[in-house]
Amino acid sequence: MTLGVGTFFPQGQFAAPRSYYYGVWLSFDTGSVVNWTDNRADFQAPGGVVTGAVVFHERFWEWSSNKWTLDHMLVESWYAVAPSPTEIPLPYNLQFYTEPSLTRTYLLYEPFGAPGSAAFKHAMPPAPPDYWMPPFP
Repeated sequence: MTLGVGTFFPQGQFAAPRSYYYGVWLSFDTGSVVNWTDNRADFQAPGGVVTGAVVFHERFWEWSSNKWTLDHMLVESWYAVAPSPTEIPLPYNLQFYTEPSLTRTYLLYEPFGAPGSAAFKHAMPPAPPDYWMPPFP
């Protein structure tokens, strides 16, 4: 597992219940390819020379009412430059972000510590249907 250094907004110890997050918003450059598999996003920059991955903590990814701090949500953030397969720690920004037009809260991930020109949104698993109220008989 390779994890780069993160910066956090509002701060690393900012905590919010997992249930507040609708999904994850990855901020990459236009032309990037992002493929999701559960809590992992693999990416390829335009040109295909740079590839990498960001992996969210499994327990954070699954819906719960537990609180999480921003500095404990990622387990991997790395990139590699072809032809080398070496995983290089990828610095990142991570923030609690509310999308103004939809009023949904996302976890915003910006690789290399800078916003990209394209947003890749991905919903996280929702609450079970019977969480708030048991089913009627």
